[in-house]
Amino acid sequence: MPASQRRWSVFAAAALAVAVLAPSGPGRAQSYEAQLEVRVSTLEQQISQLTGQIEQLQYQNQQLADQLKRAQADIEFRLNELEGAKGTRPAPAAAPAPARKAPAQGSAPAAPRTPQPFTPTPLMPPKRSDAGPVPPGYDDQGDALAAPQEMGAVDPGPAPQVPGFASTEPQSFGLGGTAPGDATAAYNQAQGLYNRGDYNGAVAGFSQVIAADPGGGLAGNAQYWLGESLLAVGRPGEAANAFNAAWSMDPRGPRAPDSLMRLAQSLVAARQDRQACDAFARLVADYPGAPAQMLRRAKDQQLLMRC
Repeated sequence: MPASQRRWSVFAAAALAVAVLAPSGPGRAQSYEAQLEVRVSTLEQQISQLTGQIEQLQYQNQQLADQLKRAQADIEFRLNELEGAKGTRPAPAAAPAPARKAPAQGSAPAAPRTPQPFTPTPLMPPKRSDAGPVPPGYDDQGDALAAPQEMGAVDPGPAPQVPGFASTEPQSFGLGGTAPGDATAAYNQAQGLYNRGDYNGAVAGFSQVIAADPGGGLAGNAQYWLGESLLAVGRPGEAANAFNAAWSMDPRGPRAPDSLMRLAQSLVAARQDRQACDAFARLVADYPGAPAQMLRRAKDQQLLMRC
């Protein structure tokens, strides 16, 4: 074969090879990208599953810590009650009178700072189907709940209010009045009902304490546990009102951050997201000394709700 023909044969074979192999390059690249996407998606699913397992373990650990805290608080409360029965300290019902003079002495509770107004969105009564009952003594975020304890008398005068709530006055559930001297006995009875799981009875009992002595030392605690009892029977809207009242009565008290946290969570359960975001924001801004875990959960909830 002449040299010129051989040269043309080699050139034709090379051109044919290029034509055959050229389409395979992009096809292989696309196949590799698809495999990468599948692998990334699989890894994301595995990370999500592991994150859920970690959160579940954290929640279970918090439940155990909460149970221990409640047991310790219950023992302390009962010891204090025994001391009070022996006359070592005055009954809680006798404390409101001197407490009402506190504003003149400059020692009345006040807001940590001038509160910024919330968006005035009315709180609508939620439907029972909006949210199921919250497990008693715990919440879906695993907050620490202590057993009911006595609190010092506070002045129920001017206190920061959360617009959107019709009133923070103690709620009445159609019970007759109770003499102030019977407030402690009524509180103990309501506490027993709550601890035995009779949450409807606890609602009535704590309401009776509030109606009997609205300015007494037990009123704020009774409002708080009224909120917990209402959550347990699936009434988050009314629970939000009770937690708001508990927080407003003593915004500098030891239970104030927890009351505000429970107020925010009740609003979430009642599907009042805007007000819930405002309450979470106030908790983070006004109570930097609150437990770190509580603040972290409030911030996580803000991110989750896109506040």
